[in-house]
Amino acid sequence: MILHPAAEDELRAIMRWYEDRGEGLGARFLFAAYRVFGRIDASPFAFPEHPNDARARRALVRSWPYVVAFALTVEGESHVVAVYHERREPGYWRNQL
Repeated sequence: MILHPAAEDELRAIMRWYEDRGEGLGARFLFAAYRVFGRIDASPFAFPEHPNDARARRALVRSWPYVVAFALTVEGESHVVAVYHERREPGYWRNQL
């Protein structure tokens, strides 16, 4: 799996935001996000095409209001382009595909 640098920055920012609200919350979010990454690696076609851009797919982070947007490279590797809140700026990440 490849994480776009912007997606890495988003993960860190989300983790810090939750950690500021309660000790251990950031780590719990990060654990949930990495579980999604594992599911994506295991079966990328199990996830639907993203409604904002058919070049990408979307995976929900269970129990958190976040979405992982990813695409598949020519080699078949998953490329995470964004980790974003469900209700904020949909599609801002499309230029990262």
